[in-house]
Amino acid sequence: MVPSSKKDIKGFALYVELASLGVEMVAPITVGACLDTYFSTKPLGIVSGIILGVLGISFHIKKRLF
Repeated sequence: MVPSSKKDIKGFALYVELASLGVEMVAPITVGACLDTYFSTKPLGIVSGIILGVLGISFHIKKRLF
């Protein structure tokens, strides 16, 4: 699925950027959950993953808007 016009390319780029935001949020939470399982520190890894994910998305959005 290759976009053919400039309008399609801009729309496709938006979808790719939104998907990357999702990965930026889910990846730290997943790593935190795996660390919780491995080290038996139940809420600490997931909570820190959530905080890192939100900070990552915040910086990404700030860079995009300003």
